[in-house]
Amino acid sequence: MNPVCPICSAQSVLHRSDLYDDRYAYPGRFHVYRCQSCAHAFTNFMPSSTEVAKLYSDYYPRRNYDPSTWHPPQDPRGFVSWLWGRKGGAYAWVPERVRVLDVGTGAGESLGYHNVRGCQAVGMDPDANVERIAREKNVQIKIGLFSNTDIQGESFDYVTMNQVIEHFVDPIEVMKEAARVLVPGGRLIMGTPNYRGLLARLFGARWIHWHIPYHIHFFSRQSMQKAASLAGLELESVNMVTESDWMFFQICHALTRPAPVSASRFWSVGEQRPSLTKLAMGLALIPRFLRLTHLWTRMLDAMGAGDNVVYICRKPLR
Repeated sequence: MNPVCPICSAQSVLHRSDLYDDRYAYPGRFHVYRCQSCAHAFTNFMPSSTEVAKLYSDYYPRRNYDPSTWHPPQDPRGFVSWLWGRKGGAYAWVPERVRVLDVGTGAGESLGYHNVRGCQAVGMDPDANVERIAREKNVQIKIGLFSNTDIQGESFDYVTMNQVIEHFVDPIEVMKEAARVLVPGGRLIMGTPNYRGLLARLFGARWIHWHIPYHIHFFSRQSMQKAASLAGLELESVNMVTESDWMFFQICHALTRPAPVSASRFWSVGEQRPSLTKLAMGLALIPRFLRLTHLWTRMLDAMGAGDNVVYICRKPLR
């Protein structure tokens, strides 16, 4: 029997089978199931906290991260930012001079953006490799999982999770923790992939955002609304905005997808790429240079078929 939906407990159907880690070579084959009621999709991978720490510390490439490439995001206003889809990042929806917690902050570049705008910004990430980046760039990052934290309740105006909520084993518990640390009226902002978009259907198993097994959950509007309600939050808005370079990455990824248990040379950090990978990237650069990937991305978003959704949830006032 197929597993029940982790959001609404309804029965699921098999949506995609035999996926594997086509970026960093974590071993195993995985299936994605889709809920028949709320359309939530999820993988058959529920790692322990120890396995999660190992997954990101040993397989994710931040151990090879070059701090010289660290750059805070640009201001997401104006035509150029619209064309590039800058508001696809959760950081872009946070106003100036507020207290913000960025969960799954990675290298902490968004913290640099918030600091410049007068915010009190704190990041949190399970990967101990980012500690050296935080020290060098003078940003505040707490190492650990965002569950049962020692963070004081009602201490942040905004909590952001950019391409993060899909990584958690129990997203409802994570959203409950976000609700706990938010002030009444505060907002949780989450950018997460849209598995029902056009590119997911066109590219099939080569869709860039399956990102198995790191991505465990794939939300629909219905499942996010249900999860928010269970966490004590209200779904305030649903915004489809996809960063335009994702289309470039998708083309490169599809052309260079490795065999199982082989690391992708396209996604490698700090390693020399082979000639075929460079050729694929060169081909993908042509529509990017002509800004065709940007126009295609904006068109898909306008049709409601883009790759990324920004969900904004509000903690009710007392």
